[in-house]
Amino acid sequence: MLLAVGTRFAALCTRAIGDEARRRAVIERLAATGREIVDLDFYQLHAFAGNLLELRGVRSPVIALSVTALASLNRAQRRTLEFHGEVVAADVGTIERHGGGSVRCMLAEVALPRA
Repeated sequence: MLLAVGTRFAALCTRAIGDEARRRAVIERLAATGREIVDLDFYQLHAFAGNLLELRGVRSPVIALSVTALASLNRAQRRTLEFHGEVVAADVGTIERHGGGSVRCMLAEVALPRA
């Protein structure tokens, strides 16, 4: 996953967008929404750091990601995520190694209006 968009943040690997003009356009568009950008590097991308998902929690948002992804983040990136919600990491190493996905791939998002 190259990009994860939360309510007030976006985690993405800007270096993975090869075209400089498109990279700038994506960054400007996300910044214009008021989201704080967590710029990931290729190592973090391969450690599934872009495969996170913000969930609605009882008291605050929950940012779900894997133990592998969390371990790849630097202190400033972790603080940014912690500022925007409760970070919850699951050990899904077997799935990451053999299944090709991570936490976000294992969660179903429901985007329906409340009844």
